[in-house]
Parts: sequence; C-alpha cells; structure tokens
Amino acid sequence: MVQRCFSRYLLLFLLCLQAVSSSASVQEPRLSDLAVREDKSGTENIQSISAGSNFRPLPGGMLAAGFTRSVNWLRFTVTAPAGEWWLDILPSYLEDLRLYEPDQVHPGRYIERRSGSALPFDKGEAHYRGFVFKLHHADDRPRTYYLRLATGSSSVILPRLWAPEAFFANSSLEVGLLMAVLSILLTGILFNFLNWNLRHDSLTLWFLACQISVTINFAGVDGFIRQYLGFEFDWAAVSAYPVRVSTLCMIAFNYAFYRRLFRIERSERILFWLFEGNFWLALLAIAAIPLGYYIETMPLVFTLAFVMPPVGVGMSIRLWRRKDAGASLMLVANLVSMVGLTMMQLTLMGVVAGGILLLHSMQIAALGSVIALQLALRARHRAEYAATQQAHEAARLAEGAVKYERGLNVQQGQLLSMLSHEMRNGLSVLRMAIDFQPMPPKTIGMAERAIQGLSDVIERSLQSVKLVDGEVSVERLPCDVAGLVEAVAADSQQPERIVLDLAARPDIKTDPKLLRIILTNLVENAIKYGATSAPVQLALTIENLPAPNIIFRVSNAIGPAGRPDPAKVFEKYYRAPQTQGYSGSGVGLFLSRELAGMLGGELLYLDAAASVVFQLRM
Repeated sequence: MVQRCFSRYLLLFLLCLQAVSSSASVQEPRLSDLAVREDKSGTENIQSISAGSNFRPLPGGMLAAGFTRSVNWLRFTVTAPAGEWWLDILPSYLEDLRLYEPDQVHPGRYIERRSGSALPFDKGEAHYRGFVFKLHHADDRPRTYYLRLATGSSSVILPRLWAPEAFFANSSLEVGLLMAVLSILLTGILFNFLNWNLRHDSLTLWFLACQISVTINFAGVDGFIRQYLGFEFDWAAVSAYPVRVSTLCMIAFNYAFYRRLFRIERSERILFWLFEGNFWLALLAIAAIPLGYYIETMPLVFTLAFVMPPVGVGMSIRLWRRKDAGASLMLVANLVSMVGLTMMQLTLMGVVAGGILLLHSMQIAALGSVIALQLALRARHRAEYAATQQAHEAARLAEGAVKYERGLNVQQGQLLSMLSHEMRNGLSVLRMAIDFQPMPPKTIGMAERAIQGLSDVIERSLQSVKLVDGEVSVERLPCDVAGLVEAVAADSQQPERIVLDLAARPDIKTDPKLLRIILTNLVENAIKYGATSAPVQLALTIENLPAPNIIFRVSNAIGPAGRPDPAKVFEKYYRAPQTQGYSGSGVGLFLSRELAGMLGGELLYLDAAASVVFQLRM
C-alpha cells in the first residue's frame, strides 16, 4: 500500500510539473530577451547598468550562476497588452531582489521595488511562497525591466509572467502538488519513526534523519517555511537557515545512511573514510553558515557529493551481484540521485537552463531516491527478519540438541553409577561365597540371587536400549490374560507372597511378551521394595464405564524403601534414596510405562494411605 501510494504521487508530481511548465509557455503576455550582467564588486547602480551593454543572453529563460558573492543584474523585455500582469520569481530563498521598472511619468528613470526572503513575508506584494511583482501597463508597448539579485545562497532565478487569474490557477496547482509531496514525506517520517521504535536499529534511524532533513529542505526551498512560519519578526536574521542547514544535514545523513546500507566497515578503509570523511565535512560545514562562509564552503561540499552517486551505483551493483535484499532498488535510487545531482550541477554551473522541471530537478531526484530507498530498506528489513527467524529456529534446535545431549550424558552417568553399584554388590557377594568352601546353602542362595540381580539389571538395560532405538515392535495375538497373570505370579521370586484376585478372565488381542514384561516388573518391584514377608496383591478386574477397560492393579505394603516420588517414579534411572541398598536398574518402571503406551494402555502410580499401588489400564 505504501509503495503504490509513493509511486502514484511521484508520477502525479512529474505530470503536474510538466503541465505547469507547458502552461507557462502559452500565456498571452511574453517575457523575452532575458540577459544577465555580473557585478563582481556589487557597486553598480541602475544608471550604470541601464547604460551598459555587457549583458550575456540567457536563452533558456533561467539564471543559474551558482554560489557566488557577485551581484547579478537581469534584463528582460515584457510584451503584454494594457492591464495588470504578475511577475513571478522563484526559488523562494533569494534574499535581496530589486526590480527596476521604467518610470512612465519620467522617461529614462526607473522605480525601485524590493522583495526577497530577507523581508518579512507580509511585506510582499502577494501572499505567495515565492516573490511577485505586479506590473501595470497603460498600453501594449514593450517595456524593459531590470532585476537585481544579491543572495548568500545559489544564484538561481526563474522569472515567469502571468495574467492574475492564470497565476492563481497555476499557483494553486503547484501548491497542491507540493503539499501532496510533503504529505508523502511526512507519512514516510511517521512510518519510519514507528519502525525504528520497534526495531531500534541504526539503519532505520539514519534513514529517518535523512527523511526529516529532506522534508525540511523541500519545505524551505519551496517557500512553505517562510510563508507559514515567518510571522511578524525580523526574518532576515534566520531566513536562510532552514534551507542551508537542511541541505548540509541531508548530504551528511545520506553518507551515514548509505555506508550502513552498503555494509561498509573499517576493513574497507578507502570506502569507509570516503563516506565518513564526507559525513563529517558536511556537518562541520554547518558552522560556516553563521560565520558567513556558506558560499565558499558549498562548492567543495557539492563537488564531493557529486562523486558519491557513481560510488553508490558501483556498490549497488556489487550487492546486486551478491543477491543482497533490495540491491536493485538501491541501484535505482542511486541512478535517480546521480541524474538529479548532474542536472543540478549543470544548472548551477550555467551549462543548462530551463523551466520549473529543471529548477526542481534535485527535489524530484530526492523524492524518487527516498521512495526507492524506502522500498530497499523494507526489502532489507524483511530479509533480516527472515534471517533472524531462521537464526532463532537454528538456535532453538541447537539448544534442544544440547539439552538432549546433556540429558543423554546424565542418563549415561546414572547408568554407569547404577551398573557400578550393582556390579560391586554382586561381586562382593560372589567373592564372599568363594571364600566359604564348601559353601553352605545360605551362601549358595545369596550367590544365586546376586547373579540373578546382575542378570536382571543387564536384561532391563538391554530392553531399555532396544525401546529407545525403536527395535521393540508390537505383535498382537489372542491372549488369555488371567492365565498370563497366574504365570507371572508363579514365576516370581517369591510366589508364596502373591495374592491373586481374578475377578474376570477376559480374552483379548495384545502382545503377551510385552504385557508379561510390564506385569513382571511391577510384581518384582512390589516384592523387592514392599514390607518384608507381606503379601503382594495382584488383581485383574474389568470396568465398563465410561468404556470397557481391563484393569491390572499391583499393590504392596510400604516397606523400608518408603514411597516413591510421584513426580519422578517413571523417570529413566530414577531410584529413591532409600532403595540404594537394593539391586535394581532404575529402568523397570520407565520401561513398563513406555511399553504400556505401545499397547494402547496407561500405567499410573496411585496415591494410597498405607500401600504402594500401580495400575495398568488397557
């Protein structure tokens, strides 16, 4: 939306300026034979000027003398019917204008009329952003006028002659068009201020500074600052400041912005100091304004500024070859700036002179460049946002990988700790058994239990590894669940402690091997960690609400190991502090819960008053 708006306004700006330029050439009154004479000392008067003949013709109808302290005298002839005609003088920053019109009462004499930006705005002959002299002709005889210009800025004059009604129509068109351009610039300032407020990046901040200086310069050159902010005070003291300061700020801020846009760092010394040096030169040149050396300083600043668009074109091509975001738009912006600066330079040097399009060539270039750079900056921001999102995603994945690896390291440490603990316990029992020869039955039983414990640890660890590696698959077969429960109880280490409660004998399809592993782990844990010699309850029931479910419940009285931590009971390698004297791998409950999920069931730890209860729901 912003892009289309900017583009349409720029097209409208060019078309309307062309229409204004064309309309100026078809007015009924005619201003001809425009010529100029330079007064280097500034001492000549109307008598010496009107008597002299050293005038240089200005066939383009426009004076472009550049930055000079010389006084320029313009001579021109007005051919118009009897009546009132308005002489319109642009640009609006010219400080001292004096029109000498022939005295119709006293032939050979001239009447002096003064205007210029050094005078208060309300002293002008018309409420207008430029300068107007109202000419009154009693007849249609051609008349020769002289216009004296003395200014501390660029000596550029575009005189135009109008009928009053044509002047009002043209002035309204120009003001409306220029106000529309100002609204574009102000919209861009607001947009980039909000953008900078969100991003807080230096690139947007410098572009915002460029836009502000361009806007102030635009308003100053076109006379809106003088027209609407002049008021009643002595304008002469500050009339030149907005245009001059904003011109230098615009140049300086463009250097700072472009250096960052092109990503030029200190490693590229020549380019870096070319931009940085010109940035500081333009800022320091502001001090020349109150010191009175603006005219002497500006040729140097402008000469160096003309070098920058070709450099910018080269840098844009370099970024374009790298496929950098917005590089093509940067190239367009620099080409537009180069054309505008070239036209302005030729105008200031007096090589080219023309109508209002040429007078506004720098403003047109600045507006086109701002629009192109706005689009380039938007493309850069979008690319940076995408890169940031990718970086965040990569960082998130890397953080996840680090956490996963850290978790693996923790698990490996827990596994090694558990294995070393179990190995030491088992080996110490075996060593003790070896020392007793011949071994009594009690010692033989202890050795057998130690070997069985080591075997269980190794088997469960292997099952856990297979589960993590995805090597465990489910093979559903018809299964007599009650018979499976009875087999688990009969094969347990202490079958005499198992109390069965088989309220139902359902036949289902499931994986008997995996279901047996789950029930075996639950029963062995109950025998191992429950109260010594206390019975272990193993129940099988069916619940029909809210849907038919088979419930396996294993419960035991609380033993010396105490209650497990509900938050950690199913964690891999977790063992309660009170269980360190018991053999175990710390993976049995973890493995059982994972296998229950594979079978479509759920393994839960239930909080009971005096017992430890695990429930498998399928």
